[in-house]
Amino acid sequence: MEKEELTELADDLLHIAIGMCDSLEDAQDLVQNTLLEGLLAIRKGIEIENAKNWLITVLYRKYS
Repeated sequence: MEKEELTELADDLLHIAIGMCDSLEDAQDLVQNTLLEGLLAIRKGIEIENAKNWLITVLYRKYS
């Protein structure tokens, strides 16, 4: 996963989060926390083959 993939997937994540959360602000916070987790994974050198699926999984886990 590369940093560019995170920005490309941000809109997809926000769309999913809006359906889950009660407010836009909550959805944006959830996406921000999810993207931060992605940045930390990149920094640690964790190899992630399917960035979209990985980020969606993180999003759902952070929501619950």
